[in-house]
Amino acid sequence: MPALDLMNKLQKTQRAHLIHRGALNGTTALLKKNAYKGFNFEISNLATTKIDVGDKIRFKARIATQEIKITSAYCKSIKVENKNSYSQLHIIDVQSFEKNIDCQRKYYGRNIISIKDSLPFNYVVEAKSYSHVRGSQRGLIQVSLLHPNDYTVYCYSQEDKHYLVIDGELKKCPKEFREDCWSILVSLGYLQGYLPQDEEYTFFYSSRIHSAFTGFAYHTLRNTLSSLYMPVYSNPYAWKAITRKQADKYYKQLRNISQPEFSNLCRWVHSEIDIKAILLLILEATKTSLLTMPAGLSVALEGLTEYFYDKNKQAFQPVVNKKTCQEIVKKLKEVIAEYQFHPDVQNFSTLQVKIDSLNAPTNAEKLKAPFRLLEISLSKIDEETIDYRNDFLHGNINLKPRKGKKSYNLSSFEIGLRLLTLLNAVILKKIGYNGFILNHVKLQEGTITNDVTEQFYRSLGAKD
Repeated sequence: MPALDLMNKLQKTQRAHLIHRGALNGTTALLKKNAYKGFNFEISNLATTKIDVGDKIRFKARIATQEIKITSAYCKSIKVENKNSYSQLHIIDVQSFEKNIDCQRKYYGRNIISIKDSLPFNYVVEAKSYSHVRGSQRGLIQVSLLHPNDYTVYCYSQEDKHYLVIDGELKKCPKEFREDCWSILVSLGYLQGYLPQDEEYTFFYSSRIHSAFTGFAYHTLRNTLSSLYMPVYSNPYAWKAITRKQADKYYKQLRNISQPEFSNLCRWVHSEIDIKAILLLILEATKTSLLTMPAGLSVALEGLTEYFYDKNKQAFQPVVNKKTCQEIVKKLKEVIAEYQFHPDVQNFSTLQVKIDSLNAPTNAEKLKAPFRLLEISLSKIDEETIDYRNDFLHGNINLKPRKGKKSYNLSSFEIGLRLLTLLNAVILKKIGYNGFILNHVKLQEGTITNDVTEQFYRSLGAKD
């Protein structure tokens, strides 16, 4: 793949000639790939003394036969190379660069990110061998984001290195293409508990065949997110807690997320920024400490609850007819008006506010909104877990008993795992998945204090 050949070439230390309107112009530098992510230009020249640490710089660099445009860089450090000559070594940290890209023009895009495994969506998303214009490739996912099959996601291996590739099957401008890819990556990252980031290369083509690119861009990204807690995994033999006999039974019942269901998730994430934020929060929360995980997941559940309630307010109003509700409110206000100046009434305006919100559901009913709308049955312990969420939202992270408050029967870790299962149930049921999700509290039974008399997988509608 020519794109990978360029990526590998850029990662080798090479000499560059800089083109700049200021102090860098005409200098020679060494372009070096950082071990983790990003690039550095090392510049040894007295003419660069006008640049200070922290200064943001934009310039061009001629490397071999090509010229690239540095779109984001800053002076990371200045070191004295030779005390006698006062020679200084400037380290310029580069976050992004590009070549031959017209932001207004539309291209066929290809996004490439390094990954840790050759097929990270095994047992998670349905991936097929699929014939397309570039031949036949094992492990492809067709995504219908804005149009039918407008993106193809697959893994590609070369020289023992693995890459996640997203190909655009329709022409898009560079910014739109990257935004689309981000929605697909967040969706896939949530499902597999692994969101590859760190750095990305984007290549642009004039042909859908993606053979010879006309331009490319490089960007450093946030750190890769990795978690053990994916919502679906159709290989029960992978879990030590599940016996061979139990796995044999589960294996016949389990299935991956289908490609149409995955497309549903991608479209939901792409169209609703709140959902994208919630999925990222789930990934962040499940990779952090056991102490903060339930607090993060409580916020995620609160966000999901608000989303479903805002979209379906009328379904949760005690009085369905607006005119009837107004009549009730009016009569109630007439009743309390007699007590406006009563000596026992300390705050009359508070009573008025409460009557104005008469048609709003209780907080407990609101919290169950997603489950009610999606017909997800809640057990007694599910409802208890949802109730605990309020403690974390109000800062009681260690679940310390408070005067006049309830006692706590579940540990923070168990609450976190149960919150995660409930979140997964809502998200996957919303995209049309009716199979089995992982019940992480059962899988982690050995690490919590309570016995868990539940199954290792939870059904969202499939028959046990």
